[in-house]
Amino acid sequence: MYQRRLPDGTSQQQLVTMLQLADKYDVQPCTAACGACLSKQDLEWDALNCILQLPAAYSESPLFSSLFSKAGDLLQQQLGDLEEIWASSEGRERFLALPLKGVELLLGDKRTRVASENTVLVAATLWVQQHSNSLSEGAKKRLAELIRLPYLTPLYASGMLLSLPWLVSAVGMARLMAAVGVGHAMNTTTRSAQPAMTEGLEYPASWSLGQRPMSHRRQASIKLCLHVDQLKTMYEGGDPHTAPPMFFAGLEWTLRVNYTATPPGTAPAAGAGNRGAISVDAIPHIPSSVKRTPERVLLQILQGCITCHAGNATAANVSKPLAGGKFIAAVGYGWGCNLWAVHGSDWPADKFAKFADADGKLTLQLTVSKFI
Repeated sequence: MYQRRLPDGTSQQQLVTMLQLADKYDVQPCTAACGACLSKQDLEWDALNCILQLPAAYSESPLFSSLFSKAGDLLQQQLGDLEEIWASSEGRERFLALPLKGVELLLGDKRTRVASENTVLVAATLWVQQHSNSLSEGAKKRLAELIRLPYLTPLYASGMLLSLPWLVSAVGMARLMAAVGVGHAMNTTTRSAQPAMTEGLEYPASWSLGQRPMSHRRQASIKLCLHVDQLKTMYEGGDPHTAPPMFFAGLEWTLRVNYTATPPGTAPAAGAGNRGAISVDAIPHIPSSVKRTPERVLLQILQGCITCHAGNATAANVSKPLAGGKFIAAVGYGWGCNLWAVHGSDWPADKFAKFADADGKLTLQLTVSKFI
């Protein structure tokens, strides 16, 4: 029985349990005391999850505004950089385990950081997919309205928005089409501009908030270390090598190395031997766990390159840019460049030795920092 004093040494989870019981039996002084006590402490993650599952009336009550402000601060400390979080399996699991209120607080917080709003779209979509059985249409609509759709990269938005059934239902076809149009129009001026909305349609307030703060992770950077013998094996007909995927800006990026022989019709004169190139490809994919209707997504890299780092002092790095206005690629195909031409009957070991370290390994790196 509550006697106008909380027991000494009460844990945060016990306080949350007491708060829930006090609310159930309408013991308002105990409810207020538990909330005030929690508000004065540095919240623990387990207690945070319990707090976020309290009825909506709590977050709307002035008595608990300080408590939910603390909850928002802890969410920012732990998950506030969505780009960093989504690049790790542990971070993704923590985000996807959040209750609805936690996702709303995080996506609605002006401090939440990303390299691109594309990441917010993917995070919200995967959360909705995982919790769809317990979500109302109203909850889906609230989440959708927290995504700043005009600030998606334009080509990505064109291919993605109408392919996500939950988003089409929550936002409506007309507003999604307007978001795509606004995004393309903004890209011709500046991505920091305020979107010019189509008259006659109501838009979520988030669409006028501008871009989110920039993530600490500002580029995709993938390294692949190979032994020169592995390149020789590819030359002799072996399989290509692919680096593990890395998430960045709404896409999973992979780096693939392969030997591509020159087509027979362009082969050199008889007796000249094999002819081809060691190619390195940057391949983006929509995360495979995103459920969507088949739609082609196109991209154009504005800032990015593939580099082979020299393994000793006698050689310089080889770097090929992926940027430029000429090449718009379909997601799943990507960009490729030939780092080395290879021809002749014998494997040109000396050609690659200067790029290898003392152990015979060479390092390839993909970086992509900006695309539309």
